[in-house]
Parts: sequence; C-alpha cells; structure tokens
Amino acid sequence: MKPYTGANLLAPLASAGLILAIILTGGLSPTRPAGVEAYHAQVAATIDAVPLRIGDWQGVDVTPMPEATELLQPNRILQRRYRNLRTGNEIELLVVHCGDARDMNGHYPPVCYPNQGWVRTSSTDESRGPDGAVPCRSYLFEQRRFGETQTIRVDNFLVLPSNDLGIFRDIDALDAAARAPGLTGLGAAQVQIVGSGKLSAEEWDRLTSEFIDELEGVIQAVTKGISDGER
Repeated sequence: MKPYTGANLLAPLASAGLILAIILTGGLSPTRPAGVEAYHAQVAATIDAVPLRIGDWQGVDVTPMPEATELLQPNRILQRRYRNLRTGNEIELLVVHCGDARDMNGHYPPVCYPNQGWVRTSSTDESRGPDGAVPCRSYLFEQRRFGETQTIRVDNFLVLPSNDLGIFRDIDALDAAARAPGLTGLGAAQVQIVGSGKLSAEEWDRLTSEFIDELEGVIQAVTKGISDGER
C-alpha cells in the first residue's frame, strides 16, 4: 500500500462521504419550481469556471467516486488537488451543488470523515475570505496509519439561496433555513478545503482565504436563487 505523501491520502476523503447522503436522506426529491433548470445551469457554470491556477497553486482535477455521482446525482461536483509551486504544500478542494439541500445531511465533515476512520480532535468557528465575510467551521482530524499519527484540517461551509448572506457553518442551520418558503427544490452547495494539519494557523487562514476569494462567483450564483421574474 502506498504510504501517505500529502494529498494522495486526501484525494478520496472528501468524495467518500457523498455515498452516505443518499442513504441517510432516502433519495426523495422536492418539487422543482419554475426556473430551477436555468438556475442550476448557472451554478454549474460558475463551478466549472473555478480556475486551475490560483496564485502559486496549480490544480489537477480528481475524478469523484463513481458511486457518489451515480447515487447522489448532484448538479455539479468539482474535486481538485492543488499544489503550491513555491512551497510544495498540497490541498484538496471540493465544491458540491445538489438539487436537494437534504442531500447534504450525510455529507459533511462530522459524518463522512469519522466513517473513514478519522477521529475529530477539535472544531472551531472561523471567518475566512476577504474581510472575514465567510463563516466556516474548521475541523482537525487524526488517524493512525503506517505507524504514524497523521492529521488533516478541513474547512467547511454550506451555501443556500438567500436574500441575505446564505452561508452556514453547520448542517442544522442549513436544514432550518432550507425549509423556508420559496427555497424548496433550489438545492444547496458545500465547500470543503482539506489540507495537512501541520500547517500553522496563519498559513491555513491565508490559503483558505485565497481560495474562498476565488469562489466568490460560485457563492454569488448559489445565493442569488430565482427571482420572481424568473419563475
């Protein structure tokens, strides 16, 4: 078995939890409102437009697990490994948009990573991105492998259509907001940034804010939703 060498261990982590979502949510689809196809297409296009090169980071697309895409049938999944050409650090970026916000229930760090053998050692509420405008939850997980304790850090936030800033740190808040009138069937997005737990807090804050800045178009497309004129 190939030993841990950075992101080769991270590559399957983010997508593996996707399989749980369809099981835990029962696979039921909400009523799709008028205009949702065009809205979902716009969200997918902005996810596709996330650049391969972000500052000193060069990305390589990673194929999501076939079981996840077949069972969950998300609107779009982007899974990409980025390597910093200057420092050699590697991270994994996962952006998922699903047509049903409930599909996220089995696909967020407190569920999917422990199911892969990782033990959560801490979680903190953070504010990332330009001016700290994006609330997220930052997790530390560890696992004993090949005689060594390995650690990963996962920054996670969820995005929902909303006239306000529709960004949530945890699934319970998203579930409550998703039941609001007019949001049924529009879906939700989730972002995970996964990297080595050995990076300092300052390094991690800097790199996650850099990537979240590049995801501004995705966030805006999701939160826009469908206007009354588009229904």
